[in-house]
Amino acid sequence: MILDFDLERFIREKVTRREQSLLVADFARYDTELHERIDGKHVLVIGGAGSIGSHYIKALLRFDVASLCVVDINENGLTELVRDLRSAGGYRIPKDFITYPVNFGEVIQSARAIRHRGQLCGAQTRPQREGHFLH
Repeated sequence: MILDFDLERFIREKVTRREQSLLVADFARYDTELHERIDGKHVLVIGGAGSIGSHYIKALLRFDVASLCVVDINENGLTELVRDLRSAGGYRIPKDFITYPVNFGEVIQSARAIRHRGQLCGAQTRPQREGHFLH
């Protein structure tokens, strides 16, 4: 059993064969603009417990968001996400951080719950401008 496995190193050496991501230069170039657009915003992420959603949240938490609501059908996945974020350190978890498991089989109840949770977090349920859900 391998106890000292470095996933990041494995990806660098075996998968991408690069020391750094191809996006590093873009993130550095647009760092100020990204902070201006994201810091202090209220964010609602639907589907945040899966692999793509959780990586999105981890990328988002390099910024100082005012609040974060994470909605998913996988209650265990939400629990694992919270454990991972809190144990890993280095993430800027806002005080107003809510996870919410939703049963999409009950569509009306789920829609009301998402709207209610979104309002609790200060997130919008409709975009301000086309494609902009942050406010």
